[in-house]
Amino acid sequence: MKTKTFSGSEKALIIGIIFTVAVVIACIAMLGMVTPPGTPPKGNETEKEVNYSNFTALLEDFDDLPEIKDGVDLKERNAKERILFLLRGDDPEIERAFEVLQKYGRPSNFTYYEFPAYNTQLEVLLWLAEEREISDYDRIALAIALNYGAVLAISDEEVEKELKDYVVNLYDYFVETDAIVPWDIMAYPLEADIALVWGANGINYPLFFEKKNQYPEGTKYNEIGIPNYYALNWIEVFRDNEMNEEDFDWLFVDVSTLKEIRAFLLHEMSSEGLKGLHVKGVSERVDSMLCGSLEYHTDKPSAEVSYIEVEGRITPGCGLSNPDWQWKHFKEKSSIVGNCRDVTCMNIFFLKSLNIPAIGFGVSSGSSFGHRIVVFYDYEKEGLWRITEHQKEIIEGHVEAPKLSVDNYFPVVWSNWHEKIYPRHSYEELRTLEEGFEIHEL
Repeated sequence: MKTKTFSGSEKALIIGIIFTVAVVIACIAMLGMVTPPGTPPKGNETEKEVNYSNFTALLEDFDDLPEIKDGVDLKERNAKERILFLLRGDDPEIERAFEVLQKYGRPSNFTYYEFPAYNTQLEVLLWLAEEREISDYDRIALAIALNYGAVLAISDEEVEKELKDYVVNLYDYFVETDAIVPWDIMAYPLEADIALVWGANGINYPLFFEKKNQYPEGTKYNEIGIPNYYALNWIEVFRDNEMNEEDFDWLFVDVSTLKEIRAFLLHEMSSEGLKGLHVKGVSERVDSMLCGSLEYHTDKPSAEVSYIEVEGRITPGCGLSNPDWQWKHFKEKSSIVGNCRDVTCMNIFFLKSLNIPAIGFGVSSGSSFGHRIVVFYDYEKEGLWRITEHQKEIIEGHVEAPKLSVDNYFPVVWSNWHEKIYPRHSYEELRTLEEGFEIHEL
């Protein structure tokens, strides 16, 4: 038998082939040890199945999303896996958010125009997950999805395009600000995040006149024939027509406005920024500053109708719910325009610019006293909501009753129009509002 002998070049070739095969085998073995996106770790299959089984309807909702129905690209596939990764977590706040998203994600139709039949909250979450790694600030991402799913439901096509960029920019803003301020938004509960990320003044809508001098001279507001003109809301306004760009730009604060307000406050609060300051101290100073800068206008029923032009539209000069215009006016005139509703509105956005959750509450006592106040979330005091000392003094100057009727609810549409947003009153002592209380929602 003859023995085959190899030249030097042939030996080198054989060795190269063997080495290549070995590398391929090793890579296959390593891939077997890696957990691909959306796949649970080994030994945790049972927990994973139980978790997903609680969200069967939500998983099915993915197939009906507009961006999924037209074909799934790599970006959308990765976004879905990021959402599924959150769903596998053990944070009870995250699980609660997904429970809301599953229950209320498909909006309840209260309008007379075509309404989305898909899960709008999940669609917004998919937008975020396409552009950002959302696992670090998962509660912020989910809070944005819960809130803005309701906006998507009532938006026309142009607003939908704007909204897609808006939610990503908002997410970036709160993440960016978290690295600046001393309080930690990652410690906030879901309720606080829902309040924080809402970019409008509740669901309040201003009163607009058709023209200046629309009514005869001397006409009073209680004679104009518009029921609850001082408390118009989106449910009434957007029942017949979708939200258009003019509405959206008027109602929602621009991220550039938040950045400017943040820079202003950082400069005003301290030469060292916010070092050593606390949530309550910042809230007190902001409220006192805004109350002291008010250029007062009223639309109380006994007042004569007034006509104030704002961005080309005719208003009573109060209840404007236009944070961008108010900030521009503040920069130019060192004042804001309106009454307590406008002070509260701007309080909200000044505090949110520093990642302090804030909302507006109505308080009243009988038929003689009604007032709008800012309520801020003080995570430094057992995670309670509080009013400022200045607002306490205003209330004390008008009310002797031991208890106040309070709009104790979240004035944002996290429930995606399933639960209409009307005041859920509770009765609270003034001392409780100052020391801290819980909001009965979610």
